[in-house]
Amino acid sequence: MAQNDHGVDALIRFMPDDWLDVVMRPLDMVSPEANVYVEIAAPDMRLAVAILLAATVLLLLWGRRASAAHPVLSLFALLLVSMGVWLATTGNGRYFIAWLLLLGPLCMGLIRMLPTTAPRKIVLGGALITAQLFLLTQNSPWGNWTWAQWTDPPYFQLDAPPADSATYVTISTISYSLVASQFPVQSRWVGLGGGIAERDVPAVSKLLAASQRLTLMVPAIPPETLPDGQPSAAVTQALGKLLQPHGLFLQSAAQCRYLASGGMWRIAHRQGVTRPSDAAIGYGFWLCALQYRPGLAPVPSHEDQAVKSVFEAVERLCPRFFPAGGAPMKINGGWLKNYDSDTKIYMLDDGIVYYKFWRSLNFVEIGSVEQVHASRVSLDCSKIRAPNWRRGGP
Repeated sequence: MAQNDHGVDALIRFMPDDWLDVVMRPLDMVSPEANVYVEIAAPDMRLAVAILLAATVLLLLWGRRASAAHPVLSLFALLLVSMGVWLATTGNGRYFIAWLLLLGPLCMGLIRMLPTTAPRKIVLGGALITAQLFLLTQNSPWGNWTWAQWTDPPYFQLDAPPADSATYVTISTISYSLVASQFPVQSRWVGLGGGIAERDVPAVSKLLAASQRLTLMVPAIPPETLPDGQPSAAVTQALGKLLQPHGLFLQSAAQCRYLASGGMWRIAHRQGVTRPSDAAIGYGFWLCALQYRPGLAPVPSHEDQAVKSVFEAVERLCPRFFPAGGAPMKINGGWLKNYDSDTKIYMLDDGIVYYKFWRSLNFVEIGSVEQVHASRVSLDCSKIRAPNWRRGGP
């Protein structure tokens, strides 16, 4: 996310970078690439065809008073206005669904307005439907996000959800909305997987401090699940490292409860896992009691502050893609910081700083740590995103 003038985060994942991107969005949507207007590859030629058909209709019927107020053209004008608002706000296809549903009928209405014979109109309509179906068969969007088939109720099965309310802490970036609705309605949920924006830190701290029962909910790992359902010592240690920066601590390994889930098993089964003859252990969640002790959260060391200053220097170069806030995390071979703009910055132990957009194949070198500190590096912010079909391969 990037901060706008009012201090509110603006999602830029699908927003155009310049006016050329605005004009080319209808053609960009035809490309079988992901992250154009939705996260998955869902090529759609109907918007481009609608604009082409409308231009043709206006050119051929220009000056005819009967056509000027035609409902189809009025609908098309409203489409253009809505498209401007859409691209100026999010550019995300999920917020353009109503128009995506209307594009087919709109195209057929425009074809019907063409001053040609009925057989030719039928051929044009059939050609459009055939071409769109061909695009979808070449890169089908169906099932791309399907983790499990919801063939039998409930939609995401849990063996025995807790009967008592609590504040549940999650550390993954994926929403737990499908399971949260099966917990007591008084329960509260806090997601730490994507980090906490600085403006949200006071509210999160207040919630954690006021919660009488804090429980970590994390997916179980089958190879690291002990026969009694408890996480292994290695998992407990890893979870502790993830929680400690937030002032959260596991009460004890024995405090974890294993919650089996048919929904988790469906996900594993879809990925090719074959269930053993006995009950599969590990396809579920761990619920672990937590303590909130913010005073014991680690104080940033001199090294941490030095590392943070490198990331802050890069963030000042392109704040739209690298918004300030949060802290980098230690990884094997260096440090990493994730941004909601689908970009990452790496500072490796060899002293070189890189950035990477998630769709790019390669890392892009920014410069050395010394160069970054001395402000002797520059970034072309217009080229941070991966090239699309108009600019070449990634």
